[in-house]
Amino acid sequence: MITIALHCRVTWRLQESTAVAVAVSEEESIMYYRDGSNHSTYNDNDFIPVFTDDVNNWDWETEDLRTSAYEECGNDVSCLYDVFVTGDLSIGLSTKSTATQNAEANSALSKL
Repeated sequence: MITIALHCRVTWRLQESTAVAVAVSEEESIMYYRDGSNHSTYNDNDFIPVFTDDVNNWDWETEDLRTSAYEECGNDVSCLYDVFVTGDLSIGLSTKSTATQNAEANSALSKL
């Protein structure tokens, strides 16, 4: 079994391709909370992580956003992911542009 501790204080146990969420209770938490925050500030039992290897099963905010994302991003998973999690096409396009610039720079550098 692989155990991954996520920032949101939820442990996801991945076993036999099945994810089971196990929330850390307030009593079990070993985290230190600053004034004005507590266990519930960071504990979101409704949180469901999004993985890029499951892009075809994402539940998009709207069908229009999904259509626009695929039209503009194509198969660029980083672009699609950023649009999906932010709901903002411009952020995904910025990611795609940066990736393209990086690839062009790497290509140029490899010829030196």
